[in-house]
Amino acid sequence: MLRKICFFAALTVLSLSALAWGEGIRVAGEPVELTSGEPYLMQPLWSPQGDRLLMAGENYQGLWMMWIEGGEPQQISDGLGAGFLPVWDPDGGRIACRLSRIENQRKTSTIAVYDVAKNTATELTDYAKEVGLPRWIESGGGLFYLQDGKPRTVQAPGTAKSEPAGEELIVTVQNDAIALQRPPWDEPEILKPVEDRILWAELSPDGERIAFEAIGAELYVVGLDGADPVALGRGERPRWSPDGRWITYMITEDDGYRMLSSDIYIIGRDGSGRTAVTETADRLEMNPHWSPDGHTIACDTRGEGVILLIPVEAE
Repeated sequence: MLRKICFFAALTVLSLSALAWGEGIRVAGEPVELTSGEPYLMQPLWSPQGDRLLMAGENYQGLWMMWIEGGEPQQISDGLGAGFLPVWDPDGGRIACRLSRIENQRKTSTIAVYDVAKNTATELTDYAKEVGLPRWIESGGGLFYLQDGKPRTVQAPGTAKSEPAGEELIVTVQNDAIALQRPPWDEPEILKPVEDRILWAELSPDGERIAFEAIGAELYVVGLDGADPVALGRGERPRWSPDGRWITYMITEDDGYRMLSSDIYIIGRDGSGRTAVTETADRLEMNPHWSPDGHTIACDTRGEGVILLIPVEAE
């Protein structure tokens, strides 16, 4: 308990300082176990304010939320697939996710929104076979998603529809390529910066670059024109730092049947300054996510279901 209290005191000091990275970045302390493994939790996602974490249950079954400075994990959904990459709205008051169900050996899904303050859940779409993950449309309180490979939008409850900002951009992966979606959210611009299949893509905070993962666990950074991608080496699930200078990711090894190793790394967007965040032979750290102030990386531990907080700082 003392170790956890000391971590939160240090975290408060870091949070009060301005985010001003030097030439490098380093791990500033030992990982702290935020949760115990009961319940089994995975894939932590910071709220926009950095005061809460959203977490999935085992195998993405259900959705949990926890305040960083005290309290216990609270389950807000037990839905099938609810924990797979849900998204906070920009204000941190609502959470959108994809819910699934299986009937007569047939899986279908819907888009749902949870209101944190009201503790209510609303299913926004009919259940369908091919439903993509939701993304918030910041300007209008709506959600963008794919159904049967086609762009769709739906309004979140309690919001008034407004005209989307012309500069707004949503990045997804469609048909093994990067898709850029802009208002009015119809036909995407497709980028194929490498020949390999693209599995994951994330837009940088300044909206000017995309970090992506190609098949074979190779990471790249590319501009919105798709030209001259910068190779970062092996890695999976890249996540941008808040200032857009760094990327955190994981490197895993398996034998085709089980995970043998997994660690968290940081690298500069130009491929320089690679830093190991974890280097453990007996623990499988996965799914890193950067806090909004840039001072903490949260990750999970495969097989244990423990959420870790790891402090980082500029050099």
